[in-house]
Amino acid sequence: MKHLLVVFTIALLASTSFAQEEAVKEKKAKKMLPQIKKVEKLLSNVELSTEQSEAFKAASMTLTEELKMVKGKGLTKDLMKMREAKRKEGRASGMKWKELIVHEMEGLSEEEAELFKSFDKTVSMFEKSVANILTPEQIAEMPEKAQSRIKAMMAGNAAKGKQGRKGKKKMEAESDDSGEE
Repeated sequence: MKHLLVVFTIALLASTSFAQEEAVKEKKAKKMLPQIKKVEKLLSNVELSTEQSEAFKAASMTLTEELKMVKGKGLTKDLMKMREAKRKEGRASGMKWKELIVHEMEGLSEEEAELFKSFDKTVSMFEKSVANILTPEQIAEMPEKAQSRIKAMMAGNAAKGKQGRKGKKKMEAESDDSGEE
């Protein structure tokens, strides 16, 4: 009888600790940034290796810290809601990408516009870092819209690298020319 009581007590303690762990996981998921949630949703049917998972966690942590800094500079939830409302309004009226950006920035001070630019740049850098950890096979497993976005980001990285090399060669050529005089 004593053994049975001990077994029931252990089972009760184990089930409550398991429930607490699940509650902590749910709480962390609620705290997660929407930008990270969006990317995680895209990666849901992609199997990541342990190294890739750690790289994703590191990129997520970096994003969280950098967005805290941007929000600390004055980017409020009200500004974000206002921007999202303008974005929805613009999409509903049929605006294209560049027109939509101009519409979003209307009525904002230069400071607020800079905050949004740094916010967008930070999120873009996060997405690029996640895209760079994926293999071509993993990208192929993703939805078509996500594949095209990732390929465009990666093509942008390659184009920037090529421009940088040309610029470096040009600078070297100019320095050689100035040294000969």
